[in-house]
Amino acid sequence: MAALQEFRRSVSMKVAFDRVGVDRNTISRTAAIAELSLAAPEVFHALPPWDEKEETLAHYAHRCRQAMDDTIRAKIKTMKTKGDLLPIVSK
Repeated sequence: MAALQEFRRSVSMKVAFDRVGVDRNTISRTAAIAELSLAAPEVFHALPPWDEKEETLAHYAHRCRQAMDDTIRAKIKTMKTKGDLLPIVSK
């Protein structure tokens, strides 16, 4: 949330990420976790929790992406347009 709040005050995502001390690639690669938790909390909470001893954060983000259906993706896109989520575009 700190990155989103800073982005709203800044002129760019780069400036916002620099101010909060987070690399853009880190945000980009793990954005699916935050997006799913905000756009579909019931789906997010239904996933097995992340266990840092058994799974990398990147793999957990991948599981979050896999849990998204078209409806959730559409909601995330709308939330990004409204400024409720960072406008990160996955490649």
